[in-house]
Amino acid sequence: MAHSIDKRKEILFEGLSEREILDLPSEQFKGLILIGEPIVFRAGSATVLGEFRRDGNRLVIELAQIDGGGEGVLVSLGSLARRFALLHRIEAVEWIVHAVNCAKPNLKLRRVVEHRGFTVREIPGIGQAYYFLDAEMSRVGKSATRAGWAEASRKVAARGEDALVFPEFGNEGDKEIAW
Repeated sequence: MAHSIDKRKEILFEGLSEREILDLPSEQFKGLILIGEPIVFRAGSATVLGEFRRDGNRLVIELAQIDGGGEGVLVSLGSLARRFALLHRIEAVEWIVHAVNCAKPNLKLRRVVEHRGFTVREIPGIGQAYYFLDAEMSRVGKSATRAGWAEASRKVAARGEDALVFPEFGNEGDKEIAW
């Protein structure tokens, strides 16, 4: 029995892939996207009204309206924003999503933003909006979480303390798997 991997279909932004957008020359990206004014664009099957700007060492994404979609547009936009921030040494991505007081609320969007850690806040000059500050970019490459693990692992192996603690065991159906 062969295993197949379920791949999510890539979301295109105005017909461009995430990679193609990230490969745009910096001046073109700034002139088309980071203009600090509302723009309407296609992302997958959705039409999005949003604004993108750089505020100091922050990428600010303000989304006013998302019509259609449902295939992961917000998640794909988040991936693109995060990769852009990392490439350009931007320390944080600030999200403002105007979906709190919609006439026809999108319950799926509400679940997605709440699951991702957005909170409802009163934003000066805007009113209530979903807000999230992704400041993880400043920690990429600086984390000492696994610092010293390689050396510690070599020491454990050198002392002969790297034997299996629990004996190997198979799973039912392993014989049918084609590797």
